[in-house]
Amino acid sequence: MPSPASRLNSQIYHIGTGETAALTSGKIFHTVTCLTGGVVTLLGDLTEYVAGSSTDTTIRATDYVEAGDYGYAQGLSGKLIEDDAELENSVTGTFTATQSGGTVADSTVTVTRAGVDVTASVTPPAFDGISTSGAGAITAILPTGTVGADLKVGDVLTFNVIVSLSSIGGATLTLEANDIDLDAGIYLTASGTSVAVTMLAGQTITGRFTSIVADGTAILIGYK
Repeated sequence: MPSPASRLNSQIYHIGTGETAALTSGKIFHTVTCLTGGVVTLLGDLTEYVAGSSTDTTIRATDYVEAGDYGYAQGLSGKLIEDDAELENSVTGTFTATQSGGTVADSTVTVTRAGVDVTASVTPPAFDGISTSGAGAITAILPTGTVGADLKVGDVLTFNVIVSLSSIGGATLTLEANDIDLDAGIYLTASGTSVAVTMLAGQTITGRFTSIVADGTAILIGYK
């Protein structure tokens, strides 16, 4: 964290209401001080609190920093998002064509992580609303209220899809960043993700910011 003395050797940017200050070529603002309160949108290395909710389709792991082959350096994990219509993009398999009403019970899901069966150490999810096209591809699959827990990006879920008590085929679902609803906590935002912060007069935020945007009331000082 920059010390107060570091501001003495900084270039100072006055950012008025409705104005944007942006830097390029690897330059950063290290400190933002609020003169008049308002909402400030910051782009850069920021932490953000995530409440965690199985019905929140706007907060996904893809918005935060990824590291390693599986999961994240921050140990990001979570559950699926109930009734998430995007999940079909992560499923592969060959199924009986033109089916609807398919289901998957959580007790029939196997979870593999980096080639190791971790089913016993996580909570598998359940699925319903499964449909297939005339070509036998899944066109819809929805996590139920049983959204699972301790799941990570890269986990591979395998299961059979059941319609009218019979299997219509086996599925492989590889969890992507966009599939995970993070557990509650404070996380580092991914590069290119902006965060809106309500600042009060006299408040200072430190970090590594490439862009500062003031709303219609905020007046700021940015230190580069």
